Amino acid sequence: MAKKKSPKKSSSTSKKVNKAAVVESENVEMKDTAAVEETIQENKSVMEENDSMDVDENVGDKKEANSEVVNKAREAQIARSGASKAVVVPAPTIPFLDTFYALASADATERTTAARSLLLHCFPPLSGVNAKDAAYAFKRLLNGLCSGRASARQGYASTLASFLKFALPATKKSSSCPMDEIRREISGTDEEPESSTTMFVRTQLLSITNSPAQQDTKIGGRKKGSEERDYQFGRLFGILAIVRSGTLQVDENNLSDKEETIKGYASDLIELYNQKKWMRETTAHGLISLLDSFYRNAESTSVAASVADSVVREIIIPKLLLTALDGEDAATSASHATTGDKRERLISAFSPEQLALAIHIQTNTGTGGGKSTLPYPLDQPILSLDLIPKLTPILSSTSSVVHPRIHLVWDEVWSYLTVAKDDGSCRVLREKLPLGNKTEDAKSILSALFQSTTTSLLLGGNSNEGTTHERRALALSLVEILSGGSTVNPNGGGRTIPMRLPVDTVEHSILSPLVVKKLFLDIITAGGGGKKKKHASHTLKPLAVHVLDSFIGSICQEEENSEELRLGVVRALLRADARFDGQTKTDAVSTLLKLDGSTPSKSATSDMWIEYSDFLERQILSLSCGTPTDMDTDLGDDAANDEAKSANAHESLGYLDLLYSLAKKVLRIDMGSGDSNAEQQNIKSLLIDRILGFLVASSYFDCSKLKNVQPSAKKKKKKKSTKVDSEEKHAAVKAGLRINAILKSTPSDADKIAICPYSVRVAASSRFFSLLSDYMTLTAPTPINAEETEGGNKRSKGNAILEALSNVSQGWNALEANGATLLMKTEEEDGEMDDEEAETEKLAKSKSVTQKLQNLAADKDDSIKLKTEANTK
Repeated sequence: MAKKKSPKKSSSTSKKVNKAAVVESENVEMKDTAAVEETIQENKSVMEENDSMDVDENVGDKKEANSEVVNKAREAQIARSGASKAVVVPAPTIPFLDTFYALASADATERTTAARSLLLHCFPPLSGVNAKDAAYAFKRLLNGLCSGRASARQGYASTLASFLKFALPATKKSSSCPMDEIRREISGTDEEPESSTTMFVRTQLLSITNSPAQQDTKIGGRKKGSEERDYQFGRLFGILAIVRSGTLQVDENNLSDKEETIKGYASDLIELYNQKKWMRETTAHGLISLLDSFYRNAESTSVAASVADSVVREIIIPKLLLTALDGEDAATSASHATTGDKRERLISAFSPEQLALAIHIQTNTGTGGGKSTLPYPLDQPILSLDLIPKLTPILSSTSSVVHPRIHLVWDEVWSYLTVAKDDGSCRVLREKLPLGNKTEDAKSILSALFQSTTTSLLLGGNSNEGTTHERRALALSLVEILSGGSTVNPNGGGRTIPMRLPVDTVEHSILSPLVVKKLFLDIITAGGGGKKKKHASHTLKPLAVHVLDSFIGSICQEEENSEELRLGVVRALLRADARFDGQTKTDAVSTLLKLDGSTPSKSATSDMWIEYSDFLERQILSLSCGTPTDMDTDLGDDAANDEAKSANAHESLGYLDLLYSLAKKVLRIDMGSGDSNAEQQNIKSLLIDRILGFLVASSYFDCSKLKNVQPSAKKKKKKKSTKVDSEEKHAAVKAGLRINAILKSTPSDADKIAICPYSVRVAASSRFFSLLSDYMTLTAPTPINAEETEGGNKRSKGNAILEALSNVSQGWNALEANGATLLMKTEEEDGEMDDEEAETEKLAKSKSVTQKLQNLAADKDDSIKLKTEANTK
């Protein structure tokens, strides 16, 4: 019969899948046997109960007696503790030999059931260990690691980890353990073995995971790549399972037995690292897991710290890190310790995996009773400002990792720079860096690293040279993590808790205008280019929208420093484009500012709105009257050109629209009812008065000569002055003083005149009258005083409107009284005006506008009174 050919698989695809499978198996597939281990632990507790009881030993059939014995144990346990429920030992649900087939199932539940049945059969709760079947199962589990069928590696590796937990406990209560009986069954002799039990497990793993060509040197010919890969992955999964089982943990009693075995596993992983490039990340992950298993216990026992230090000094540094330079052995590289530039050359030759290991070792140096110093080249911090240019190419090369997973080196970078808070809610920057680095801080290193790697290399800086979809995807993932949208594992290698960086770091470094423009605006708004591509969108648009929603949602759920963080992110997004929400068709800014229809519940919200309006005022004035001082973009010599000025003026109009939109949205927010209603209404009025004052002062006045009048120290009986004391300044006067201060500090080709360009003043004037109209329309009747409140009487809407207009009139008069100059139309501006603008300018030019506003208010109030009297009659 002809041999059936199996379909060929793409080598690149299988490599990526295998790498992802190894990493994910640590976090997902090893959980298959969590229920099994819990069951076995419960069974052991039942066994301990049975040891102290008088149980009938003359039971015929073990399988039938198990339930009977357990029932007796349960009755005795209930009698002693008074509990209403006790543990019941479950019977295996799958026949022993069938479990091996089920362990390769793609269904995690089926694998868990099979593992449970196998472990219950090999380690019966009431009769120790079934040595013969356990020995057979042990070898079958090791062989199954080399199988590429379905989910065999995940199922067999997770079951092997649980198998070793019960066969080879980390701390023995007696001189023998179940693995000793399994070992005698495999060797077929009762003689005392020469090597330790842990070394026996390693020997079995190495012998089974050797390819046939390695096992028999007489076999000639070329080995199949897929076959060789299966054995390599089998060894890797086997070592990871042994590490996960916890059987390598040491104490003073077993240090001599296990230390050489642990070093042997580290050497095995380094050998795998050197065989194939596509196995480097997974083997580095295995080395980190091996070291981390001892670092975690270093606080409780100094022996664990000494073992980790011994593995680093004797295995990892000489066999892996010092061999980074091609053509140089460990001895030659070590001689570079006497020359400073040689160390930089060695580190720049690191692969991302070597860099991850080095950072992990430095992060955990000095833990527990371990040594606080390391040998060359880890004697000095690798993550430092001087070495960042050397590390940037290494880190940017990790963009080849398949999204959404990122390379493990980034998790080690976060672990080095940040630490989990005591309550475990998030990660924050370290106050003190590892290795006693006192000259640098985590904030400066993180900002410089992100700027050099993400902004310059991944995004191509101010140009698009060298950037690809893969690099942009990595940059999006980093932004999501650093802005708190994604989560990071405290020990590296996974993601569990969010990161909370300082607000200024997020605002100016992580979400700089260049980053926001290239990762969100350019990607989300991309499309068009022809009839066929009319509705085409960017490949990364779903990812960009997801990242944006992710970190905004995380910020909105934050309670501590939420208002400050919200405002910082808003400023960062709007610096890139004042019309960010409109361009991306999202409500990111509105959501962060709580202007999406939700009722504000804290007074801090009003402070956030005021700070937001102040930011908009600065952006309007700095853009319209000179080079932007609050922007990160560098316009260079083009700032003086008319084209650049026109672009700045257009941008300033966008911020003006945002200021107008803020006032309109606040006007329409329902402040609720109850005791806080009056306070909230007052907050709304103060904000609207502030914005109206700014629009008046920027539209119609030159505030360069506006005086900041101080209150007089002595009381003099003189004629009342029209100038307003600083304690009683009108909102318009305060706005004029802000305008004066901002424009005088803004670089401009004008002679420091506090006047906005004509186009900006026309737009501000239009927004002023529109907002004033809305303000009068939406003004609600309010109680006049406490007596009228009790009687239900309220000030009429006409009076409320008159009060609003009178307030505007008072602000106008206060500006003139304190030195502001009413602007007049110039000949240059006359040619730019159309009919509608001419009418607006004509109204602004005449000082009688004040009288007209007052007359308008009076007429409005008289008509309301007449209607009221007619209705009464």
